[in-house]
Amino acid sequence: MTKRESAQYSLSDWFIDSGATDHICNKHKDFFSLKRLSSPIRVVLRDDTVVLAYGVGSINLSPQILLNCVLFVPDFGTKLLSVSAVTQLGYQVIFDKSGCQIKKTIPIFSWLPSMVTYSRLT
Repeated sequence: MTKRESAQYSLSDWFIDSGATDHICNKHKDFFSLKRLSSPIRVVLRDDTVVLAYGVGSINLSPQILLNCVLFVPDFGTKLLSVSAVTQLGYQVIFDKSGCQIKKTIPIFSWLPSMVTYSRLT
């Protein structure tokens, strides 16, 4: 997402971005924990525009989903949820025609091809 595109949306919107490497939030009040960075971090957007992150912290996306290492970028017009960062925490991001769901993955059974032996029936 570019800075210009981000300015077109409501300040409360979260955008799920499969290309983002980090979560970004533009609202200080959304953080329940926020650490000011000693020097701002440069964040390069899709169109090579540079915005600055002034802090990093934690946000409760929902009662079940805690986001850590969220960059505070006040000059960005909205919020980005990084699919890769969420899946690294063990969540699934599922897109379908009705929208998007984020679920905690709880493996019940794992099937690995190497665990199966094949025998030929004659």
